[in-house]
Amino acid sequence: MIDTFRTRFAAGGADMSIVDFAQQVLYSTRSRIRIGRSHTPCDATVLAYVNHGRWLGKCECGGAEYVEPDQPIFMCCSCWNAGDAHLWRPVVFPEEQRTIEALLLVRPAEARNWVPGEGLGDLAAENEAHGLPAMTIEQASLVGQPAQAPAARWVPGELGDIAMEKGEDT
Repeated sequence: MIDTFRTRFAAGGADMSIVDFAQQVLYSTRSRIRIGRSHTPCDATVLAYVNHGRWLGKCECGGAEYVEPDQPIFMCCSCWNAGDAHLWRPVVFPEEQRTIEALLLVRPAEARNWVPGEGLGDLAAENEAHGLPAMTIEQASLVGQPAQAPAARWVPGELGDIAMEKGEDT
């Protein structure tokens, strides 16, 4: 599995949202910074990438945080998005997220890396070059496809930070 915020911090049955996590870290540092509301993020997007088997987002300050496709917002716990007036930033995941994950999962964790702009063909060729199990892009795109109803997806909205709506998986 490629770790996301939820899979990384769900140990022991905890179900903490990215918003709760950021607020707890901010509180624990006794900072006087006030972060924006998560359902009104700014326009500056963060591109999700995979590093050592973890979906992350990178801040301009150099900080990086786990990101979650089901709650695609970003708050840097190093600078608290200072360059964006401490507002949450939307995270953009690639349309081919599941295919990318399938191609990376045949690799050892430390070699599970992908950056925006890196093609699916590049990932498949790297796998082949390292003697990893062969998987075509078409085969990889079928891995993990939902058999029934799509999963609930987080959407920013009037109902607050954990508003959920049924929608198509991306």
